[in-house]
Amino acid sequence: MSIKTILIADDSASMRALLISIIEVLGDFQIIEASSGFEALRLLPRKEVDLILTDINMPDINGLELLSYLRNNPNYVNIPVFIIGFTLFPLPFTCIPNDSIKTKARQIILGTIE
Repeated sequence: MSIKTILIADDSASMRALLISIIEVLGDFQIIEASSGFEALRLLPRKEVDLILTDINMPDINGLELLSYLRNNPNYVNIPVFIIGFTLFPLPFTCIPNDSIKTKARQIILGTIE
């Protein structure tokens, strides 16, 4: 059985470290770190990835944009993606200002996004 590779894309070094520590407890995985969505896209062609964990809010390419790229590229369409978001002050869903982000978030939650 080959070792599975997980790509973690998060602009927070502490969040990447937390995710790595959790994954290490779960088993033997190769972990690739990207400090931005752009870096994740740069790393993808270099290594076969089995799972992607991405922050939803990053400064250059956010998690939804990364997911959109992956789902529209035949080389990456089948890679499972978990979008991770964290805030100390959760806002009601109705406070999200951008309707297209709300729509995409609903599609992801419902599993209807292609």
